[in-house]
Amino acid sequence: MRPEDRHLVSGLAQTVDRVADAYEARPGYPTAVFDILSATFSSWIALSESLRTQLLDGVEELVRRVFAGTVTRPYKTVLYTAQRLLRTRRTDSGSAT
Repeated sequence: MRPEDRHLVSGLAQTVDRVADAYEARPGYPTAVFDILSATFSSWIALSESLRTQLLDGVEELVRRVFAGTVTRPYKTVLYTAQRLLRTRRTDSGSAT
């Protein structure tokens, strides 16, 4: 199922249009910034503080040694627009308005 079809199946929208193929970015992060960013990911947050620190220190060492101190992180966003279906409201008596 295409992502844009999920809204049609859910009954929340009557039309869904893909506005653009994708907006892509590949920013480069210095090691210290990448450490801060990585520490916000849920898989890193789930780790104990001591293990997270140890792993981030290891990643920092690897990035400095192998990647000249910079990490490139790709991002891709696809933009969709949708027209919501009108919903009827029920009154206290149960009739639709």
